[in-house]
Amino acid sequence: DFQDVDLNVVIRFIGELTGKNFLVSDQVRGKVTIISPKKITVQEAYKVFESVLEMNGYTAVPTVDAIKIIPSGVARQAALEIHEGKEAKAVKIEDKMITQVVPLEHASVEELRALFTPLISKDGTIIAHRPTNHLIITERASNIHRLLKIIEQIDIRLVEEKISVFPLEFASARSLADKLTQLISVDP
Repeated sequence: DFQDVDLNVVIRFIGELTGKNFLVSDQVRGKVTIISPKKITVQEAYKVFESVLEMNGYTAVPTVDAIKIIPSGVARQAALEIHEGKEAKAVKIEDKMITQVVPLEHASVEELRALFTPLISKDGTIIAHRPTNHLIITERASNIHRLLKIIEQIDIRLVEEKISVFPLEFASARSLADKLTQLISVDP
Protein backbone atom coordinates (compact mmCIF):
# COMPACT_ATOMS: atom_id res chain seq x y z
CA ASP A 1 0.00 0.00 0.00
CA PHE A 2 1.08 3.57 -0.74
CA GLN A 3 -0.65 6.56 0.84
CA ASP A 4 -0.14 9.96 -0.88
CA VAL A 5 3.35 8.94 -2.09
CA ASP A 6 5.38 10.68 -4.78
CA LEU A 7 4.96 8.92 -8.12
CA ASN A 8 8.74 8.63 -8.51
CA VAL A 9 8.89 6.58 -5.29
CA VAL A 10 6.36 4.14 -6.78
CA ILE A 11 8.39 3.94 -10.01
CA ARG A 12 11.55 3.17 -8.02
CA PHE A 13 9.66 0.49 -6.02
CA ILE A 14 8.29 -1.17 -9.18
CA GLY A 15 11.79 -1.11 -10.67
CA GLU A 16 13.19 -2.93 -7.66
CA LEU A 17 10.25 -5.35 -7.59
CA THR A 18 10.40 -6.26 -11.29
CA GLY A 19 14.13 -5.80 -11.94
CA LYS A 20 13.26 -3.47 -14.83
CA ASN A 21 15.14 -0.26 -15.59
CA PHE A 22 13.09 2.90 -15.95
CA LEU A 23 13.96 6.15 -17.70
CA VAL A 24 11.72 8.79 -16.15
CA SER A 25 10.94 12.07 -17.89
CA ASP A 26 11.50 15.13 -15.71
CA GLN A 27 7.85 15.98 -16.44
CA VAL A 28 6.70 12.98 -14.38
CA ARG A 29 5.44 14.12 -11.01
CA GLY A 30 2.47 13.73 -8.75
CA LYS A 31 1.20 11.96 -5.66
CA VAL A 32 -0.53 8.59 -5.70
CA THR A 33 -2.40 6.34 -3.32
CA ILE A 34 -2.53 2.58 -3.92
CA ILE A 35 -4.54 0.35 -1.63
CA SER A 36 -4.54 -3.42 -2.06
CA PRO A 37 -6.45 -5.47 0.52
CA LYS A 38 -4.57 -8.65 -0.44
CA LYS A 39 -1.15 -9.65 -1.69
CA ILE A 40 -0.72 -9.50 -5.45
CA THR A 41 1.79 -11.02 -7.84
CA VAL A 42 4.60 -9.02 -9.46
CA GLN A 43 2.73 -9.18 -12.78
CA GLU A 44 -0.45 -7.86 -11.14
CA ALA A 45 1.57 -5.12 -9.43
CA TYR A 46 2.95 -4.04 -12.81
CA LYS A 47 -0.59 -3.84 -14.25
CA VAL A 48 -1.64 -1.69 -11.28
CA PHE A 49 1.45 0.45 -11.93
CA GLU A 50 0.38 0.95 -15.59
CA SER A 51 -3.07 1.98 -14.36
CA VAL A 52 -1.54 4.46 -11.89
CA LEU A 53 0.51 5.94 -14.72
CA GLU A 54 -2.60 6.20 -16.93
CA MET A 55 -4.59 7.94 -14.18
CA ASN A 56 -1.81 10.52 -13.89
CA GLY A 57 -1.43 11.10 -17.64
CA TYR A 58 1.71 9.01 -18.20
CA THR A 59 2.54 5.77 -19.93
CA ALA A 60 5.30 3.16 -19.91
CA VAL A 61 6.99 2.63 -23.27
CA PRO A 62 9.32 -0.40 -23.48
CA THR A 63 12.65 0.07 -25.29
CA VAL A 64 15.58 -2.31 -25.72
CA ASP A 65 17.34 -1.44 -22.44
CA ALA A 66 14.70 0.24 -20.29
CA ILE A 67 11.13 1.37 -19.98
CA LYS A 68 10.49 5.05 -20.61
CA ILE A 69 7.93 6.78 -18.40
CA ILE A 70 6.63 9.70 -20.46
CA PRO A 71 3.51 11.86 -20.74
CA SER A 72 0.80 9.97 -22.62
CA GLY A 73 0.40 12.76 -25.17
CA VAL A 74 4.04 12.26 -26.21
CA ALA A 75 3.70 8.47 -26.31
CA ARG A 76 1.78 8.43 -29.58
CA GLN A 77 5.01 9.49 -31.33
CA ALA A 78 7.07 6.90 -29.44
CA ALA A 79 7.98 3.40 -30.57
CA LEU A 80 4.91 1.66 -29.17
CA GLU A 81 4.00 -1.99 -29.63
CA ILE A 82 2.27 -2.50 -32.97
CA HIS A 83 -0.56 -5.00 -33.29
CA GLU A 84 -2.57 -5.92 -36.36
CA GLY A 85 -6.06 -7.30 -36.71
CA LYS A 86 -9.64 -6.56 -35.92
CA GLU A 87 -10.43 -9.24 -33.35
CA ALA A 88 -11.07 -7.76 -29.92
CA LYS A 89 -10.12 -10.97 -28.10
CA ALA A 90 -6.53 -10.61 -29.43
CA VAL A 91 -6.05 -7.31 -27.54
CA LYS A 92 -5.61 -7.54 -23.77
CA ILE A 93 -7.57 -5.11 -21.63
CA GLU A 94 -4.61 -3.12 -20.27
CA ASP A 95 -3.77 0.51 -19.60
CA LYS A 96 -0.65 0.58 -21.75
CA MET A 97 -0.53 2.53 -25.00
CA ILE A 98 -0.29 0.53 -28.23
CA THR A 99 -0.78 1.07 -31.95
CA GLN A 100 -3.36 -1.15 -33.63
CA VAL A 101 -3.53 -1.50 -37.42
CA VAL A 102 -7.09 -2.53 -38.30
CA PRO A 103 -7.88 -3.89 -41.77
CA LEU A 104 -11.47 -3.23 -42.77
CA GLU A 105 -13.23 -5.49 -45.24
CA HIS A 106 -16.58 -3.84 -45.79
CA ALA A 107 -16.91 -0.62 -43.77
CA SER A 108 -15.60 2.71 -45.02
CA VAL A 109 -12.39 3.67 -43.26
CA GLU A 110 -13.39 7.37 -43.38
CA GLU A 111 -16.81 6.71 -41.86
CA LEU A 112 -15.33 4.64 -39.01
CA ARG A 113 -12.66 7.27 -38.33
CA ALA A 114 -15.40 9.90 -38.01
CA LEU A 115 -17.49 7.56 -35.85
CA PHE A 116 -14.59 6.69 -33.51
CA THR A 117 -12.95 10.12 -33.17
CA PRO A 118 -15.15 11.08 -30.16
CA LEU A 119 -14.31 7.71 -28.54
CA ILE A 120 -10.53 8.24 -28.67
CA SER A 121 -8.85 9.77 -25.60
CA LYS A 122 -7.09 13.12 -25.80
CA ASP A 123 -3.77 11.24 -25.83
CA GLY A 124 -4.76 8.86 -28.62
CA THR A 125 -4.99 9.20 -32.38
CA ILE A 126 -6.93 7.57 -35.18
CA ILE A 127 -5.81 7.71 -38.79
CA ALA A 128 -7.67 6.47 -41.85
CA HIS A 129 -5.50 5.03 -44.63
CA ARG A 130 -7.89 5.00 -47.56
CA PRO A 131 -5.73 3.19 -50.20
CA THR A 132 -5.66 -0.03 -48.14
CA ASN A 133 -8.83 0.63 -46.11
CA HIS A 134 -6.97 0.39 -42.77
CA LEU A 135 -7.46 2.29 -39.52
CA ILE A 136 -4.34 3.06 -37.49
CA ILE A 137 -5.26 3.62 -33.86
CA THR A 138 -2.81 4.66 -31.14
CA GLU A 139 -4.56 4.45 -27.79
CA ARG A 140 -4.75 2.55 -24.51
CA ALA A 141 -5.13 -1.18 -25.19
CA SER A 142 -8.35 -1.28 -23.15
CA ASN A 143 -9.98 1.34 -25.38
CA ILE A 144 -8.71 -0.36 -28.54
CA HIS A 145 -10.31 -3.58 -27.28
CA ARG A 146 -13.62 -1.71 -26.94
CA LEU A 147 -13.32 -0.17 -30.43
CA LEU A 148 -12.55 -3.55 -31.97
CA LYS A 149 -15.70 -5.00 -30.37
CA ILE A 150 -17.64 -2.27 -32.17
CA ILE A 151 -15.80 -2.92 -35.45
CA GLU A 152 -16.71 -6.61 -35.22
CA GLN A 153 -20.36 -5.52 -35.33
CA ILE A 154 -19.98 -2.82 -37.99
CA ASP A 155 -17.51 -4.24 -40.53
CA ILE A 156 -19.95 -6.66 -42.10
CA ARG A 157 -21.16 -7.27 -45.62
CA LEU A 158 -24.49 -5.64 -46.22
CA VAL A 159 -26.77 -7.07 -48.87
CA GLU A 160 -29.17 -4.53 -50.25
CA GLU A 161 -32.44 -5.79 -51.57
CA LYS A 162 -34.01 -3.89 -54.41
CA ILE A 163 -37.18 -4.64 -56.30
CA SER A 164 -37.39 -3.58 -59.93
CA VAL A 165 -39.96 -4.17 -62.64
CA PHE A 166 -38.72 -4.90 -66.16
CA PRO A 167 -41.05 -5.11 -69.13
CA LEU A 168 -40.22 -8.26 -71.11
CA GLU A 169 -39.89 -8.07 -74.89
CA PHE A 170 -38.72 -11.52 -76.02
CA ALA A 171 -39.28 -13.93 -73.11
CA SER A 172 -42.27 -15.32 -71.30
CA ALA A 173 -42.68 -14.13 -67.71
CA ARG A 174 -43.36 -17.68 -66.47
CA SER A 175 -40.22 -19.27 -68.01
CA LEU A 176 -38.03 -16.35 -66.90
CA ALA A 177 -39.46 -16.58 -63.37
CA ASP A 178 -38.60 -20.29 -63.26
CA LYS A 179 -35.02 -19.61 -64.42
CA LEU A 180 -34.54 -16.77 -61.90
CA THR A 181 -35.90 -18.92 -59.08
CA GLN A 182 -33.36 -21.63 -59.97
CA LEU A 183 -30.51 -19.09 -59.96
CA ILE A 184 -31.49 -17.55 -56.63
CA SER A 185 -31.91 -20.92 -54.88
CA VAL A 186 -28.39 -22.08 -55.83
CA ASP A 187 -25.99 -21.76 -52.87
CA PRO A 188 -22.78 -19.79 -53.53
